[in-house]
Amino acid sequence: MRLNGDPDLAIQSGATLTFTPANWNISQTVRVAVGPGATVDDSAQFRVSAPNHQLSIFTVTVV
Repeated sequence: MRLNGDPDLAIQSGATLTFTPANWNISQTVRVAVGPGATVDDSAQFRVSAPNHQLSIFTVTVV
């Protein structure tokens, strides 16, 4: 979920991931798409949350 920043940055795939006892240690990919209005150094903050897990926030910047 985008918290703030450039609306031209959006989660393209992987917005919902499922981790189980069998795959908790296997990487899963989240892809961020950049829209046509984005320019270098535009950024947005996204939130990661899960039950019984501390909230995490990360920033994506266009390069």
